[in-house]
Amino acid sequence: MKYITVLFLIMSLTGCSQESLQEFKSTKGGFGFSYNDLWEKQLMNGHSVFLTKGDKKDGTNFRNNLNVVVQDLSQNPMSLKDYHNLTLEQMQQALGKNTVTSDKDITIGGISAKELVYTIPKDISKGNFLDLKLKQTYLIKKNKAYLITYTAKTKDFEKYLKSANTFFETFKLL
Repeated sequence: MKYITVLFLIMSLTGCSQESLQEFKSTKGGFGFSYNDLWEKQLMNGHSVFLTKGDKKDGTNFRNNLNVVVQDLSQNPMSLKDYHNLTLEQMQQALGKNTVTSDKDITIGGISAKELVYTIPKDISKGNFLDLKLKQTYLIKKNKAYLITYTAKTKDFEKYLKSANTFFETFKLL
């Protein structure tokens, strides 16, 4: 009886630790990834965006989100290094200095990529009504930039980061 109880306990714990992952493939965008049931897919401006489920208890209309943008660079081809420098320059112009809290070289599916974590501070004069924190990775392949972004209210960033990382870790080009 003791062994049955232990076996039941082990099976229960391993069953609870597994996430229910769903696959998403964008044949038009040429990428795919997995996400868990914390996120719900919505179509916005013709693009799929994944929003955290649940209500907006703080009274804002903002929901933490995950999205992928594919940018055509064929008219202005550039290297990852040039794209990264341009991104940092634009961020500094828009958000000021010291907004980037992490800047890393990574690989996605064997392709060199960049990972940034940065903040957008609340500044009503600039139209920023919330303190936001973002994790963004990007890579370039065949004159297309793939930008993968997790955006959360700063206070919620860590709470949903593990779930968002599933999205980043399973991202692949098709």
